[in-house]
Amino acid sequence: PPPQHCRWLIQSFSLPTRRGPQTNRRYLIVRNVPSLGCGDELGTLFSSYGPLEECKPMDAEDCEEYTDVFFIKFSQLSNAR
Repeated sequence: PPPQHCRWLIQSFSLPTRRGPQTNRRYLIVRNVPSLGCGDELGTLFSSYGPLEECKPMDAEDCEEYTDVFFIKFSQLSNAR
């Protein structure tokens, strides 16, 4: 689990697929990540749940001052859950 001083907001979301919009939830958006260059640590933390395909900052996303928003994509649905 993340340290207690980190209050990240984690949202799962799905992208439309041929099977319907709710079938593919391998994606997470993590908000309120301190803007301290901790993207690598965030990737390491989430990779403990399973292999990641992507872990990158979302520059176009609105966020609080001094915080970042990250996009995380897992290889498998069960890992994202």
